[in-house]
Amino acid sequence: MDVPTLIHFYSPATGVSLELPPGFESGLQDATSAQYEWRDDDDEEVLARLVVSALSSISPADGAAAVLQVVEAFANADGDLLEERSATVDDCPTATVLVHLPDGVTGSTPISGPDGDDVLVHFTAAAFDGRICTITGFAPWSERARWTHVYDEAVSSCRFL
Repeated sequence: MDVPTLIHFYSPATGVSLELPPGFESGLQDATSAQYEWRDDDDEEVLARLVVSALSSISPADGAAAVLQVVEAFANADGDLLEERSATVDDCPTATVLVHLPDGVTGSTPISGPDGDDVLVHFTAAAFDGRICTITGFAPWSERARWTHVYDEAVSSCRFL
């Protein structure tokens, strides 16, 4: 029997379909967002999390500019900007920033593992169907190389429906 190398997830609330490695499970979902979690063996702590959120409506003509504005606002928040890039995914403009938050996320605990206070954030904004969507990955800073690759692949796999 073949073991799947990726698992497909889809959220009708966000309109985003993506693929993640085995081990991820659906977490909380509401009218505008979906969360996917990688938990420890005891299922007690979230070691990595990906949050997909549908944000505001925009004019379709403003897509690329709106994506950059959202990403730049995030990059200018707390933390150290490591990298910024733009791409086209599923014929939609996207922009991604990688940010190091050495003191964690203010007012939130996106991951609860041993390094939960020293966080890598992989933040992508995409414009599609007249709206902005964000795909935000959280992971321990100590495992940034592994999780950067996982989140890059997840964003590349996105289909905006």
